[in-house]
Amino acid sequence: MADHNFPSPKEVAEILSTEPEYDLSTLTAEEKPIALKLIPLVVGRVRETVRVDLEAKKARELEQHIQSLSAQNAEMMEKEITKLKESNKPPSPEDLSKLLSQEYAEMTVRLVVRDGSGRKERTFVIRELPQSIEMRLFKSIFDLLLPNVKKLSAANFAPGSSTEQKVQQVVDMLPEAMTLMSDLCATCLDPYGDEKINGDWVRMNMSSARIRDVLEAQVAVGRIRDFFSQAVRIVPEYLTQ
Repeated sequence: MADHNFPSPKEVAEILSTEPEYDLSTLTAEEKPIALKLIPLVVGRVRETVRVDLEAKKARELEQHIQSLSAQNAEMMEKEITKLKESNKPPSPEDLSKLLSQEYAEMTVRLVVRDGSGRKERTFVIRELPQSIEMRLFKSIFDLLLPNVKKLSAANFAPGSSTEQKVQQVVDMLPEAMTLMSDLCATCLDPYGDEKINGDWVRMNMSSARIRDVLEAQVAVGRIRDFFSQAVRIVPEYLTQ
């Protein structure tokens, strides 16, 4: 059906009125009976025409909307597929060369500690670790976390809980978590054992927040992007959620 100007809502209401009023004053006495027979037929056809036209218009609008959504979805899907392909593209020789020749990242940690001579400042450098030490850290994490996955997943911090309350809840659930954090921190500060730093030393000289920061720094400088990276974050994240 060809598109045309539709009647206004007021006109539609008048056309579809259940009790139409007809002005037959200009008709003769012979014409009035004929008009009274024809008018309902004409009104019925007008009603059906208006109904069909309105339904057709709604159908066209709905179809256009569906086509627009389909086009948008197809465009979004194409973009996501392109991103996925780009992310999975193997590195080029030039990219590999850049990766192999990039400088080692380092972060300096300055701590005020106590020893037999009193308070003094000590400096440590957080740097990329060899795989043997990464594997040692990895094993320490999983030795503690794997047997306690269900326990950790049950952690439910009340809204508005303070950091101290969260720390206490984690310690109550898994007391070994704090010890693990300090032991990992000691390895990050002194991976080769040259400075004689161990978990006890860390616990005596560093706060939980600073220990967490050292672990985050180690993940960053090591450019670790695999599951080991996520595992290192598990314990600190439970203290900051």
